[in-house]
Amino acid sequence: MRTDEPSGLRPQPLPRGVTGFFAQPDSLPHVDPKLFKAACHVAARNMGAPVRMFEHEGRTSSYLAAVFDGARIAALCNRFHPYLGFVATDALPVGGGAVFLHSPPSSSWPGFRVLDPDFLNAELNQGMLSALAPCERDQIRYWKPTKLGNVIFNVWD
Repeated sequence: MRTDEPSGLRPQPLPRGVTGFFAQPDSLPHVDPKLFKAACHVAARNMGAPVRMFEHEGRTSSYLAAVFDGARIAALCNRFHPYLGFVATDALPVGGGAVFLHSPPSSSWPGFRVLDPDFLNAELNQGMLSALAPCERDQIRYWKPTKLGNVIFNVWD
């Protein structure tokens, strides 16, 4: 599957480190924020909705966010795997009630995997968590997310 296809992930366990928690944080992969920013500027030109701001939630967030002026949509990029999701701007920071949306029309995200909103809004199931590290599963038990998207895009500390 190409990484810029909007078909999202096929049902498979979430990859280790996707939550941002790991016993050895330095061993986690990282997505280059510059690549996400560049992709957002290209998407903004294609959408005719310039990037208004970037949210850098800091160490307590598993994602970067870009808000598109006039489009009322935000692109979320997991900090550890090249996964993208979309929410309405009023859903930032992403919480349990956030509804994940489709990628805006005419936007392209080379180098990233756009996750399908049906996948992100799906109820959490234990099979999807089987590859996560024990410390990640501990965080999930503590924060009690109800959707897969809230595991991938979280503001846990």
